[in-house]
Amino acid sequence: MRLFLSAALTVLLLASPAHAAESVPPPPTAVTPAPSTPPSSAQPAPSPVAPSRPFALALFTEAALGFSGDGFYNHLVGPRLDYHAGDHLTLGAALSYINLKGKNGRASNVLPAAMLEWRSPLGSDVALPVRFFSGYLPRNGPWLKAALGLSRRLGSRTTITFEAIAPALWVVRDSTVGSFDASLELAIDL
Repeated sequence: MRLFLSAALTVLLLASPAHAAESVPPPPTAVTPAPSTPPSSAQPAPSPVAPSRPFALALFTEAALGFSGDGFYNHLVGPRLDYHAGDHLTLGAALSYINLKGKNGRASNVLPAAMLEWRSPLGSDVALPVRFFSGYLPRNGPWLKAALGLSRRLGSRTTITFEAIAPALWVVRDSTVGSFDASLELAIDL
């Protein structure tokens, strides 16, 4: 888990503007001619935090550390299709492959889930996503997760998000167990 958190923080730090300024020279400046239309008819530039396209494809990996009973470790990997319903609201549908603790060792399953996200901008290319997930684990039961993360635009179409505070509830047959999850995702606007 420490390796996972260390790798996630390294990726976020390497994507910072200070590091990018050291490794990439600034683009040459060019003189642009004056606009031919009056400034009153010009449209405002879109916010860099808000995606310019309504759909995005996110690929994620997630670790879940169980804190109930003897504890457990589950790992989720998969894609999610997101629809940006505005500057701050996103709806998503995910299908995760999950490797989880079973009765007799490790087991594999799939976890379809829906996501609701509210994204609060913290700057020109950094945001704080608050997410709620609801899914169903076949032959087990419902799964719920709330997550708080840190998101950073890496370019005009790419975003990286790290969820560090993400408690989850797993209903397994007749009992409910809890976990603390952490995830790393890369989303590309379509």
